[in-house]
Amino acid sequence: MNKVINNHFYIGSQRLHPYKKIIQKSAYPPFNHSFSLATAKDSIDACVQSGGSLSDYIELTVFFLECGSHFSSDYGGDMGEDFYEILENTFEEILKKLKSANNTILLDEYKPRLKAIIEIAHESGYGYGDQLDDYWQEIVGD
Repeated sequence: MNKVINNHFYIGSQRLHPYKKIIQKSAYPPFNHSFSLATAKDSIDACVQSGGSLSDYIELTVFFLECGSHFSSDYGGDMGEDFYEILENTFEEILKKLKSANNTILLDEYKPRLKAIIEIAHESGYGYGDQLDDYWQEIVGD
Protein backbone atom coordinates (compact mmCIF):
# COMPACT_ATOMS: atom_id res chain seq x y z
CA MET A 1 0.00 0.00 0.00
CA ASN A 2 1.25 3.45 -0.86
CA LYS A 3 2.59 5.27 2.22
CA VAL A 4 0.85 8.57 1.34
CA ILE A 5 -2.52 6.85 0.97
CA ASN A 6 -2.06 5.01 4.23
CA ASN A 7 -1.11 8.20 6.10
CA HIS A 8 -4.11 10.14 4.73
CA PHE A 9 -6.53 7.36 5.60
CA TYR A 10 -6.79 8.63 9.18
CA ILE A 11 -7.35 12.31 8.36
CA GLY A 12 -10.88 13.44 9.16
CA SER A 13 -13.40 11.99 11.55
CA GLN A 14 -13.57 8.32 12.33
CA ARG A 15 -17.01 8.39 10.68
CA LEU A 16 -15.20 8.70 7.33
CA HIS A 17 -13.15 5.50 7.75
CA PRO A 18 -15.73 3.11 6.22
CA TYR A 19 -16.04 5.38 3.17
CA LYS A 20 -12.27 5.74 2.87
CA LYS A 21 -11.86 1.97 3.08
CA ILE A 22 -14.17 1.55 0.07
CA ILE A 23 -12.38 4.34 -1.81
CA GLN A 24 -8.98 2.84 -1.05
CA LYS A 25 -9.99 -0.67 -2.17
CA SER A 26 -11.64 0.70 -5.32
CA ALA A 27 -9.15 3.38 -6.45
CA TYR A 28 -5.92 1.80 -5.11
CA PRO A 29 -6.76 -1.90 -4.99
CA PRO A 30 -4.47 -4.62 -3.70
CA PHE A 31 -2.24 -6.28 -6.30
CA ASN A 32 -4.15 -8.46 -8.76
CA HIS A 33 -7.52 -6.88 -7.98
CA SER A 34 -9.39 -4.62 -10.38
CA PHE A 35 -10.12 -0.98 -9.67
CA SER A 36 -13.51 0.71 -9.87
CA LEU A 37 -13.50 4.48 -9.79
CA ALA A 38 -17.30 4.41 -10.02
CA THR A 39 -17.50 2.46 -6.76
CA ALA A 40 -15.14 4.94 -5.11
CA LYS A 41 -17.23 7.90 -6.27
CA ASP A 42 -20.41 6.14 -5.12
CA SER A 43 -18.88 5.94 -1.65
CA ILE A 44 -18.40 9.72 -1.62
CA ASP A 45 -22.00 10.21 -2.74
CA ALA A 46 -23.22 7.82 -0.02
CA CYS A 47 -21.45 9.86 2.64
CA VAL A 48 -22.99 13.10 1.39
CA GLN A 49 -26.47 11.52 1.22
CA SER A 50 -26.11 10.29 4.81
CA GLY A 51 -25.62 13.85 6.04
CA GLY A 52 -21.93 14.38 5.37
CA SER A 53 -20.67 17.94 5.53
CA LEU A 54 -18.83 19.94 2.88
CA SER A 55 -15.66 19.18 4.82
CA ASP A 56 -16.39 15.42 4.66
CA TYR A 57 -17.05 15.66 0.92
CA ILE A 58 -13.80 17.51 0.31
CA GLU A 59 -11.75 15.12 2.44
CA LEU A 60 -13.17 12.04 0.71
CA THR A 61 -12.78 13.56 -2.75
CA VAL A 62 -9.16 14.56 -2.16
CA PHE A 63 -8.47 11.09 -0.73
CA PHE A 64 -10.05 9.57 -3.85
CA LEU A 65 -7.79 11.69 -6.08
CA GLU A 66 -4.75 10.68 -4.04
CA CYS A 67 -5.61 7.00 -4.31
CA GLY A 68 -6.24 7.07 -8.06
CA SER A 69 -3.19 9.20 -8.82
CA HIS A 70 -0.82 7.14 -6.70
CA PHE A 71 -2.24 3.91 -8.11
CA SER A 72 -1.53 5.12 -11.63
CA SER A 73 1.97 6.25 -10.73
CA ASP A 74 2.86 3.14 -8.74
CA TYR A 75 1.56 0.65 -11.31
CA GLY A 76 2.80 2.08 -14.55
CA GLY A 77 0.69 5.06 -15.50
CA ASP A 78 -1.28 3.54 -18.38
CA MET A 79 -4.75 3.01 -16.96
CA GLY A 80 -6.74 4.10 -19.99
CA GLU A 81 -8.23 7.38 -21.05
CA ASP A 82 -11.51 6.95 -19.12
CA PHE A 83 -9.58 6.49 -15.86
CA TYR A 84 -7.80 9.81 -16.30
CA GLU A 85 -10.92 11.65 -17.45
CA ILE A 86 -12.73 10.68 -14.25
CA LEU A 87 -9.83 11.89 -12.12
CA GLU A 88 -9.43 15.10 -14.13
CA ASN A 89 -13.15 15.91 -13.92
CA THR A 90 -13.13 15.21 -10.19
CA PHE A 91 -10.09 17.45 -9.68
CA GLU A 92 -11.77 20.28 -11.59
CA GLU A 93 -14.99 19.76 -9.60
CA ILE A 94 -13.24 19.90 -6.21
CA LEU A 95 -11.31 23.04 -7.14
CA LYS A 96 -14.54 24.75 -8.22
CA LYS A 97 -16.26 23.60 -5.04
CA LEU A 98 -13.45 25.01 -2.89
CA LYS A 99 -13.52 28.32 -4.76
CA SER A 100 -17.32 28.62 -4.80
CA ALA A 101 -17.52 27.86 -1.11
CA ASN A 102 -15.49 31.05 -0.79
CA ASN A 103 -13.69 29.44 2.08
CA THR A 104 -10.01 30.30 1.88
CA ILE A 105 -9.37 28.32 5.07
CA LEU A 106 -10.45 25.05 3.43
CA LEU A 107 -8.62 25.88 0.21
CA ASP A 108 -5.45 26.71 2.15
CA GLU A 109 -5.81 23.52 4.19
CA TYR A 110 -6.02 21.31 1.09
CA LYS A 111 -3.55 23.17 -1.16
CA PRO A 112 -0.52 21.03 -0.18
CA ARG A 113 -2.37 17.79 -0.88
CA LEU A 114 -3.85 19.09 -4.14
CA LYS A 115 -0.43 20.29 -5.32
CA ALA A 116 1.02 16.87 -4.41
CA ILE A 117 -1.67 15.23 -6.56
CA ILE A 118 -0.56 17.40 -9.49
CA GLU A 119 3.06 16.39 -8.94
CA ILE A 120 2.30 12.68 -8.83
CA ALA A 121 0.00 13.06 -11.86
CA HIS A 122 3.00 14.13 -13.94
CA GLU A 123 4.34 10.59 -13.50
CA SER A 124 1.25 9.19 -15.19
CA GLY A 125 0.08 9.01 -18.79
CA TYR A 126 -2.30 10.77 -21.15
CA GLY A 127 -1.21 14.30 -20.18
CA TYR A 128 -2.93 13.85 -16.83
CA GLY A 129 -0.54 16.12 -14.92
CA ASP A 130 -0.73 18.83 -17.59
CA GLN A 131 -4.52 18.83 -17.41
CA LEU A 132 -4.46 19.18 -13.62
CA ASP A 133 -1.96 22.05 -13.97
CA ASP A 134 -4.36 23.76 -16.39
CA TYR A 135 -7.30 23.40 -14.01
CA TRP A 136 -5.21 24.72 -11.13
CA GLN A 137 -4.16 27.82 -13.07
CA GLU A 138 -7.66 28.42 -14.44
CA ILE A 139 -9.50 28.04 -11.12
CA VAL A 140 -7.02 28.80 -8.34
CA GLY A 141 -4.55 30.86 -10.28
CA ASP A 142 -1.46 30.67 -8.10
